[in-house]
Amino acid sequence: MSNVSSVMDTALSPRVESVVLSPHFDDAVLSAWHALVSKGTVRIITVFAGVPKPGFVTALDRTRGATEAAALVRRRRADDRAALAQAGRVPTHADLLELNYQAIDMPEVQDAIERDPARYVEIVAAVDGLGTPVDVIERAVGDWLDADIVYAPLGIGRHPDHRDVARLGLRLATRGCEVRFYGDFPYLVRYGPPSWLAAGPEAVCADAQIEDAFAALPATQGDFDRFIVELTRDEVDAKIMAFRRYETEFPLVDADFAGATSDRQRMRQEVYWTLRSGSP
Repeated sequence: MSNVSSVMDTALSPRVESVVLSPHFDDAVLSAWHALVSKGTVRIITVFAGVPKPGFVTALDRTRGATEAAALVRRRRADDRAALAQAGRVPTHADLLELNYQAIDMPEVQDAIERDPARYVEIVAAVDGLGTPVDVIERAVGDWLDADIVYAPLGIGRHPDHRDVARLGLRLATRGCEVRFYGDFPYLVRYGPPSWLAAGPEAVCADAQIEDAFAALPATQGDFDRFIVELTRDEVDAKIMAFRRYETEFPLVDADFAGATSDRQRMRQEVYWTLRSGSP
């Protein structure tokens, strides 16, 4: 795994109003569209956008119709540019490898994914020590973090890549940066909306996974303030159109999450948390 970021799609630029840390190619579009279409300068950093070595394909890649991992990631980079163009933005691609490729030399993990690729996140989340240290992520993206506001995932859903970028967000917040921890969509609604969005029979499970995300930071939800953003109808339509530009991801994600990424009501609501002043 590379420890520095050497590949990017935009030249280094001066301080911006907002930076959005997107663990994977589609996370900023799905979870922080309101930030992407806000006024002012916005830099979107896709953290785990590294192109792996040529000549192999993972079990997870094959579910996307790929025959080689490197070619797939290059295609996903192109999709990222096309999707973010819908918001008038250009991505910055760091060269860290996502967990799918970090685990390529772990036969037991690969065998488990091969048997049931739908359980990918559950499988990798159960492997102790699998992930990317915060120091490594900060070195990879640190030159691009100069901003008034940094958006980072909260880490809902237990994906180690999301969790690790969230931990960088907490580090920045404790240094005094204004960090907005966005609710990772569609993991946010895996069990239906949480209780503070809509009461339902699955709210207990939905709320529990949010508590789990705070615990993994580690942090306490009581130290944060929560904000709900309601997108306009035009913004929702643009967001859905943008996500569908991720041609290898959209059909799989939409099916896996029971059509949540095609549901205008669910795609309309975004949420973020900020660390309260004086909290540890």
